Amino acid sequence: MRRIPGSLMLSFALGAAGAALPPGAAGAAAKLTTLYSFTGLADGGAPVAGLTYVRGALYGTTLAGGAIGANACSDGCGTVFKVVPGTGAETVVHAFTGAPDGASPEAG
Repeated sequence: MRRIPGSLMLSFALGAAGAALPPGAAGAAAKLTTLYSFTGLADGGAPVAGLTYVRGALYGTTLAGGAIGANACSDGCGTVFKVVPGTGAETVVHAFTGAPDGASPEAG
């Protein structure tokens, strides 16, 4: 088994071409914030898709991790996860196990 970690990051832009920025901030860049760092084990690994925001939480998928060693997926078959932006708390909503429920989801 090998671990496949990854990070969930959000980027916030500070204005379109600096039009709405305060004086002196025209060169400001987007701020990148790490919400959660996956271990690549039971919590999931390699998040690759967009996120869906529902009732204060972000939902997404990972290609690996979850149910490690399940069926044909020695690195885990991936997960559906939930992250609360204010706390960074991550919860696995579903861990894929291969057949019959699928593996390595690549969509939000």
